[in-house]
Parts: sequence; C-alpha cells; structure tokens
Amino acid sequence: MTLDTNLLNLKLLSEIIVPLFSAFLGGFISIWIYRQGIREQKRVEEKKQIEENKEMEEYFRINILSILTFITFQVDEISKVCKKTKDWEAKNLALSIMPELKLTEIREIDFKYLFQILVLNKKGEIKKKSEDFINIKNSLHNIEDFISSQNKINQTLNEPLNRSIGLWNSSLKRLLEFNNKFVTTKLQNDKLMALIQDKVVFKQREILRNGLGNNLDIVFNQVVNPIIIEIPNFDKSDPRVTELLDILISNKQAYESLVYFRYERRKSLIFTGRQLLSTKRLLQSSMKSIENKNVKNSI
Repeated sequence: MTLDTNLLNLKLLSEIIVPLFSAFLGGFISIWIYRQGIREQKRVEEKKQIEENKEMEEYFRINILSILTFITFQVDEISKVCKKTKDWEAKNLALSIMPELKLTEIREIDFKYLFQILVLNKKGEIKKKSEDFINIKNSLHNIEDFISSQNKINQTLNEPLNRSIGLWNSSLKRLLEFNNKFVTTKLQNDKLMALIQDKVVFKQREILRNGLGNNLDIVFNQVVNPIIIEIPNFDKSDPRVTELLDILISNKQAYESLVYFRYERRKSLIFTGRQLLSTKRLLQSSMKSIENKNVKNSI
C-alpha cells in the first residue's frame, strides 16, 4: 500500500514538475533567443550607423579638400587683380569669385550630427576636439563673409573709378580745346602755346602712336605734369594762364584720385588675400587634427 502510494505520488509529481520544467526551459530558451536577436539587431544597427558616420565624415572631408583647393585658386585670382591695379590700361578691377566657395553642399549637412561624428565619437581630449570643430565652423563662416563682402564691393567698385576716369577724359578734352582755341593766335615768341603744342599735340600724338593712349599714368607724366611744372614761369596776368590752371587742376585731381583708388584697391586685396590664407591654414590644421583621431569602439 505504501509502495503504491509512493509510486502514485512520484507519478503525480512527475506530471507536474516535468511540464513546469519544460515550460521554464522553453521560456528561458525563448528569452535567450529573443535577447540574442535584440543584441544582433543592435549590432547590425550600430554597424550600419558606423558605416553611415564614415560615409558622412568622408563626404565632409572631400568637400573640405575641395574648398581648400579653391581657396588657393581664389588667392591666385586676388594676386592677378593686384597686378592689374598697377596696370593703368586695366579698367575692370573687380574680383572674380570662385563659385565652388559658396559652400552649398556643406550647408546641407546637419552640424549637430557632424559634431557627434567628429567630436563625441572620436577618441581624445574633448576640449581639443571641440576647439578643432569650432575652428572648422568659424573658417567656413569666414569664407562666407569673404564672398558676401566681395560681392558687395564688386557691385559698387566701378562707380568711383568711372567718376574719376570721366573727370580725367573731360579735363584732357578741355586741354585739347584750349590748344585749338589759341593755336591760331599769331603772337610772337608765344612760349605758352609752344609748350601746349609740344605736349598736348606732339607728345600726345607720339603716345597714341605707341599704343599707350589708355595709360593715364604715362599721359599725365609726359603731357600734363610737364605743363604743371612750367606754368609758374608764365605771366599770371595772362588770362590764358588762369584758364589753363583750372584745366590742369582738374587733370591733376582726376589723376590723383585714380592713383589713390588703385592704391586702396591693391591694399584691400592684399589684406583680403592674407585673411583667406589664414583661414585656409586654420581649416586645414583643424581638419587634420580631427582626422588623426580614431573612432571609439562601440561594437
């Protein structure tokens, strides 16, 4: 009786425990498989994110390299315009802006995301990485400021230049009219008109023959200035001297304003070129510093 009871109890116990154990084991395995699946999914997502981060960093790096290249081209263009400021036959002193410096592609990037990639995900001191990132952003702002300011300058650049050239042409025309007005006067030993004939007619004709008529510096120094130097030697009571002085003053004012304009334009361009080179160096060094830092291990 006791044996049968024990067997019955064991049978009942096995009928309860085995299913419970099986259920527990099955649940444990299911949970383990689920957790393994979650881990694998997380690993896949992290790997995908790392690849996307690499692609974004490479895209940004390529754009920065392109910008650095075109900064060099832009500085070369600045040098060309600087040389033109010394060429008196060059009338257009506007600066051509490299369209590749407009940063269109760069500005489409989310810089918060970029900060995560270039600063938070990289090894190294956070302060140094942040400084490099800020330097990169500031360099890009400087390039945008350069483009904006140069476009504004180009829009108004020719106004003072054309005004001075207009005054110069008008004064030179008046000088020629002065000669035509008094050249028929048959005064004996008329040294004033002899000087005017020599400079305004013969010397200017020679300059034109040599193809230098548009070189205002040569025309001033070989035609106008010699008359200015000699004019004090003539009788101030001669009304022609007074009329001539008025013309010569206009000539000189126009010439000096053109000299000043070209000097200021050259000075401004040199300063701008140096700023752009400084921006290039900062952008280059900061980008290199960030590139040299390894990505933190996350998988």
